[in-house]
Amino acid sequence: MIGASKHVVLSAFGFMDSADQYLDNDMTWVLVIFFLALCFLVNIFLLNAVVAVMSDSLSREVKNRRGNLVRQKLQYVLENLHLSPLKSQKKLVYLVAATKLKEGATE
Repeated sequence: MIGASKHVVLSAFGFMDSADQYLDNDMTWVLVIFFLALCFLVNIFLLNAVVAVMSDSLSREVKNRRGNLVRQKLQYVLENLHLSPLKSQKKLVYLVAATKLKEGATE
């Protein structure tokens, strides 16, 4: 057990005697198939993790869709405020936005 652990640690850091010790073995083909299967499964696992993260981000964005829309509209109004025909823009302190709720909505 200690010899196997030492071999794994040394191989991880790149200390290998030669590739012949791996290719000149009865279990070589089994190990190659096992390695390829594990590479495939790890890729599937990582893609699943990416899909989960993206799904979570999308669900948060959908929940905040209305607030983000109003925020973007207000940002547009503020950026283009200099084009407004208001005469007393220097006295303008607050910009209030009101939106109509759909029937039955409670916000």
